[in-house]
Amino acid sequence: MLYRVYIRQSSISNSSGSHDSIINSVRVEQCDSEPCIVHKGQDYTVHVNFTASMCDVENMEQ
Repeated sequence: MLYRVYIRQSSISNSSGSHDSIINSVRVEQCDSEPCIVHKGQDYTVHVNFTASMCDVENMEQ
């Protein structure tokens, strides 16, 4: 069974509830072309590059 995964521009929520972070790029290592077709039960490595609007270092979880 084949699955198509659509990754779109979206917001990342940080611990303060802000949604102002921006996804710059998403890359799936095992995909050489778009759209990336993934197979159920297989492992994939996904790299997400994003820019956070702010960082609350004092309240970060370890």
